[in-house]
Amino acid sequence: MVSFELSEEQALLRDTCRDFALKVMRKQDRQSDESGEIPKEIVQQGHELGLTTGYLPEAYGGAGSELSAVNSVIVLEELAYGNLSMTLHILAPSLFNIPVMLYGGEEQKKKYFGMNKPDKFQGFTAALTEPAVRFDIEALKTTAYDAGDDFALNGEKAFVAIADSSLATLVFAKKGSGEGLAGIDGYILPAGAFAIKEREKNQGLRALKQFTISLDGSRVPKNEVLKLSGGFATLLARARTASTALTTGVCKAAYEYALNYSKERVAFGEPIASRQSIAFTLAEMATEVDAMRLMAWKSAWMLDKGMDAYKEAAMGKRYAADAAMFITRNATQILGGHGFVREHPVEMWYRDARSFAVSEFMAIV
Repeated sequence: MVSFELSEEQALLRDTCRDFALKVMRKQDRQSDESGEIPKEIVQQGHELGLTTGYLPEAYGGAGSELSAVNSVIVLEELAYGNLSMTLHILAPSLFNIPVMLYGGEEQKKKYFGMNKPDKFQGFTAALTEPAVRFDIEALKTTAYDAGDDFALNGEKAFVAIADSSLATLVFAKKGSGEGLAGIDGYILPAGAFAIKEREKNQGLRALKQFTISLDGSRVPKNEVLKLSGGFATLLARARTASTALTTGVCKAAYEYALNYSKERVAFGEPIASRQSIAFTLAEMATEVDAMRLMAWKSAWMLDKGMDAYKEAAMGKRYAADAAMFITRNATQILGGHGFVREHPVEMWYRDARSFAVSEFMAIV
């Protein structure tokens, strides 16, 4: 039987991340959205909390904490409740480190985990999504062909977080004419091994630096290939579970803000929360937030048990992405004209929520 009661350790983890989200991230979120820059001090504070390397073995400079998908979704929800762009920047190294930890060889772990520093944030990232109108993961256009001592990569990737400052990037590509998820492996490229195009200008996540990168002509030595042996489907399930948790955090923020506003906003002699149309909408928003949280917890629990959570993770991501638009749109509607004003954060959450429908590898548990 599954228990929904958090352990003492999980409750402490939740409270620590919520405190960081509210006292640090929220205070800077609007300035970062306007300027397009995340203060290095905030990223460093997140690193010092153990968010970037805490799960790495002590032998590689980590804290040796358990890699738990359930613990991760708790963290992701609380951080995204603070600010999504900052969360994705701070946790970008996990997109690289977790796949290497699960599938990498001993030499790869020593080399790349050894680059991490306990006292300083080190950038790592991964690249999956391609700049296509209909991006199909099972038919990647990015390819890797055997070129003797190394692999030659061809293709482009989009939405690559902090690509300009990462020490190494894990690029997912299919081998030759291999089809489906089973034909995808990871290829590790150091900084400078690919061309970085200009920074993307997106509707949401304006504080997060994202880039399109060109891999044409990039070479990867064969000892720098992360051989997934068909395990990419599991990585995808872990990433989609993470996406559902992130969506929950953003939607919880939008719902709570709209709820509090509706209790304080008085029109025609009474708070607008007493109006049936407003109250029913808020009730449905709360229901959707709880539903997506439970879906994230379920697929995370399955992953921790070593079960195949591919279907559950995909269902959760799709459900949450659709619900996010309902929740954030109605949050702006409940605020009325104030929902259009940048003084209130709901319009930012509405823009950020669009990213869940178009991005596939934002974080990983």
